[in-house]
Amino acid sequence: MRRVGDDDTLANSHAYHALAGVLSNGIARYTTDARIVYFNPGLEAFVGLRLADVIGRRPQEVWPDGRYAQLQETVLTVARSGREIRQELPAPNATGDVTYSLFHFVPERDEAGRVMGVLLLGHNMTERNQVENDLRLAASVFHSANEGIIIVDELGHICKTNPAFSRITGYEASEVLGLGYTFFDRGLNAADLLPTMRKTLQETGSWVGEIEIRRRQGAMATLRMSLVGVADSHDQLTRFIGIFSDVSDLKRHEIELDYIAHHDTLTGLPNRVLLTDRLYQGIAQAQRNEQGLALLFIDIDGFKPVNDNFGHQTGDRVLVEIGQRIQRSLRASDTVARLGGDEFVVLLPGLSSVAESEASARRLLQVIAEPLEVAGYRFSLSASIGVAVYPDDGDDADTLLRRADESMYSAKRTGRNQYLLTGSGLQRADTRQGRTVHELRLALELDQFEVHYQPIVCLATGAVVKAEALVRWRHPERGLIPPAEFIPLAEETGLICAIGSRMFSQAIALAEAWNRQQGGNILRRVSVNRSPREFLDPRGLESWLAILDERGGDVGRMLSVEITEGLLLHDKPSVIKQIDQLREAGITIALDDFGTGFSSLSYLKKFAVDYLKIDRSFVIDIASDPSDRVIVESVVLMARHLGIRVIAEGVETEQQAALLAECNCHFGQGYLYAKPLPADAFMAFVGAASPAIVAIDSP
Repeated sequence: MRRVGDDDTLANSHAYHALAGVLSNGIARYTTDARIVYFNPGLEAFVGLRLADVIGRRPQEVWPDGRYAQLQETVLTVARSGREIRQELPAPNATGDVTYSLFHFVPERDEAGRVMGVLLLGHNMTERNQVENDLRLAASVFHSANEGIIIVDELGHICKTNPAFSRITGYEASEVLGLGYTFFDRGLNAADLLPTMRKTLQETGSWVGEIEIRRRQGAMATLRMSLVGVADSHDQLTRFIGIFSDVSDLKRHEIELDYIAHHDTLTGLPNRVLLTDRLYQGIAQAQRNEQGLALLFIDIDGFKPVNDNFGHQTGDRVLVEIGQRIQRSLRASDTVARLGGDEFVVLLPGLSSVAESEASARRLLQVIAEPLEVAGYRFSLSASIGVAVYPDDGDDADTLLRRADESMYSAKRTGRNQYLLTGSGLQRADTRQGRTVHELRLALELDQFEVHYQPIVCLATGAVVKAEALVRWRHPERGLIPPAEFIPLAEETGLICAIGSRMFSQAIALAEAWNRQQGGNILRRVSVNRSPREFLDPRGLESWLAILDERGGDVGRMLSVEITEGLLLHDKPSVIKQIDQLREAGITIALDDFGTGFSSLSYLKKFAVDYLKIDRSFVIDIASDPSDRVIVESVVLMARHLGIRVIAEGVETEQQAALLAECNCHFGQGYLYAKPLPADAFMAFVGAASPAIVAIDSP
C-alpha cells in the first residue's frame, strides 16, 4: 500500500527524467557515497555507456583508469559538506578524446534538510573555450601586428585601430575614431581613388590597392591596403576591416631601380632603353600629327686621349659636362641620351623641316667646341654628328639609329667637327671624300699647294720678327681652299707627310730670302706646323733632314716647328727622338694653342719648349673678361720664369695688343697686323718695315 505523496513523488520523477532527456547538457544523480543513480541520454551518448551499465556503481568502478577520479571526489565532498561546487574538469568522451566541461555539483536534501544525494549538471566548455582562445589570439594579432589595422562601420566611420596604425600614420586612435573616409582624403591620390574604393566595396565587399596619405608629421606615405567586409547573420555588411602596410621604402626602391634601368649611371641622362622607348613614341606622334623627327648621333672627337692620359675620373667629368651642355641647348621636348663611352644621341621630335635638325646640329657643334676646364686642365674638344630624319631615312627606331650612326662615322672620316645628313647626303659625302682624296694626290703632282705667311710682331717694338707658315690649296675650280677643309683628310690618308715636306721646303726658302733682305744681326724665324700624323710616320724626319742637308749651312736657325699638346700625350720614344733631332738642327720648338687641349705643366718640364702660343680664345675677350686677362698674365709670368717666350694668337684690336703688352707678353699674331699673305706679298710687307731693331729673337 503506497503512502500519501508517493504518487506526487513518482510524477515529479517522471517529469524530471522527461526534462533531463531533452536537454543537451549532461545530467547525473549520485548517492552520498558517489554511486550513480541516473544518467540522462545526453550523458549516455557522451560517455558511450547506458544507464543500466553503470547504475549503482561509482565512477572509479566504471572507469578504473582514474579519468573521473576527481569528479567522484567532488561528489563526495559536496555530499559531506552540503555545499554547491562549480568546477571545470577534463571529461574524456567515449573515444578517449578529452574535452572540458563546467560541472555544477548540487546537494539534494530531504524534507529534514539532510543531504540525500548529489545532482550534477555538466556543460561542454570546449567550444566556448575555443571561441575565447580565438578571440584572445585575434586580440593579440590585432595589437601586435606590424600591419596597420582599421575597423570601419557601415557608414564609413572609424571604430577601432591598432598600435601599428598609429606607428605608420602618426595619428593616435583617439584622433581618428569617429572620422570617416575624410582621414584618407589627405592623400595625394585620394580624390580619384576613394570613390572607386567605395564603389568596389559596395559591389564586391572587398578592395585591394595602394593609397597615398599624408602622415601627421607632413611626410607622404604609400600604403598597400586590403579592405574586406564583415557580414552579420542576415548577410548584411556591417563592418569593414582594413589591413595595410607602409610600402613607401619599397616604392622608392622600385623608382630607383626603374631609374637605374632607364638612365645612364654616370651622366644621369636617358640610356638606350629609354631613348628607344621615346623614339617609338616620337615616331607614333609624328605619324599622327604628320610631322618630322630627327635623330642626331654624336661622337666626341679625340676623347680617348683624355682617358688614357688624365685618367677615367677626369674623362668621366668631361663627359658629364658635355652631357649637361647638350641638354641645356635643347628644347624641353627633346631628349639627349648617352649610349656609352663618348657617344650621345639627341632626339628632336615635332619638326617641320630638315633645316631645323641642321640648325640644332650646328648649335651642338658650337656648344661642344667651347673650351672646358676639368681637374685643373683646359680641354678643347669637337664632335662628329650624324643626322637621320623620319620618315625620309627610316620609319622605325632601329633603322633611324643605324643610319644616324653610319652618317656620324662618315662625318668623322671626312674631317670631324662637322655634321652629315643620312641618305643621299651621306652617299654624296662618301663620293666627295673619294673625289677629294684623288684631287689631293693630283694637287701634289701639279704643285697646287702654296704657303701663306702670317707676321708675328714684337709687342714692345712693333717690328715683324717671326712668321707662321700656313698651307693653302689653290684648286683650279674652287679657288683657294683653307686648310680646315682638306688637312683632316690629308692626315687620315697619310698625304699630310708629302704636303708637310713640300711646305717645309718653301718655308726654308722664304726664311733665307727674308733674312737676306733684312740683313744685320737680327735673326728672323719662320714657324712650320708639323702634325702628330707626321711625327708618327715610320720614316720620321727623313725627308725634312734631307731638305736641311741639301740647303746646308745653319738654315735650321731660321726655323721653328709648332707642335700641338696632343702630340706630347703620345710620349713615344720616336716622337722624343724627332724633337731632339730638330733641336740639334738649330730649330726651335713652339707649343701651339696652349691651354685649349690637354694642358699640363709637366710638358714644359719634360720637353724643351722655346715658345708658348696662347690660343685666341683667351685673347679675344681679354679686354672684357678679367679671368682671361688673369690667365694670360699667369701664363706669361710662368713662361718668363722658365725662359720661354710667349706668342698671343688672334690679336685683332689695338686694345688687345696694349693689354698684352702690359702683361709683358713677348709677341702678337693676328689680323691687327696682317692676314696670312702669299710669299711675295709677305716679303713686300716686311720690306716696308724698318730693319733697325734690336736682336730680340736671337737664340
